[in-house]
Amino acid sequence: IDSLYCYWVLPDSLCPPDEEYLIRDIKPANQPPDPFSLILPNDGDTVSATDTLYWQTTYDPDSGDQVRYDLHLSTSTGFNPDSTTVYDSLVYSQHTDTLHVGNYYWKVKAYDNWGAVTWSNQTWHFVYFIRGDVNMDGIVDVGDVVYLINYLFKSGTAPDPLAVGDATCDSVVDIGDVVFIINYLFKGGPPPDC
Repeated sequence: IDSLYCYWVLPDSLCPPDEEYLIRDIKPANQPPDPFSLILPNDGDTVSATDTLYWQTTYDPDSGDQVRYDLHLSTSTGFNPDSTTVYDSLVYSQHTDTLHVGNYYWKVKAYDNWGAVTWSNQTWHFVYFIRGDVNMDGIVDVGDVVYLINYLFKSGTAPDPLAVGDATCDSVVDIGDVVFIINYLFKGGPPPDC
């Protein structure tokens, strides 16, 4: 018997004792997923070797609720809709995608079956680059050689981040990196990648 129907319509003799139907009808409110943090790439990282983002797995305190994630990846700090991609309904706490060279901001939303939401504890920023792509146009070509020579010998603009010019992965940007890129482009040498 529905407790409200019993309370308002039926005589007391047909209703269970007060405490029975009150306790039976009290349901705890739906709880959002537990707090969680982003893992990789770290805030401020310059990233060349990965295009996978990782965050902590979170759990829902309500038994039976499944947690899903929406990854928000943007080229703007304000996550404007025209510069943000949302990867929705993810089941795992990681996502791999092909990234273009540039600056990225990211955060993750976790939610349960009933729409209770918890956002990641952080919103982080990272720079994705291709090692050897000194002018950051998305490809390693002769333009990168020219850019690096201008920087090293003609007081040109420094690569940003500086690691894009470190083709040899020795933590120094020098003539060795120019030679390495030339060998890669014209002599079948290995690609600039650590």
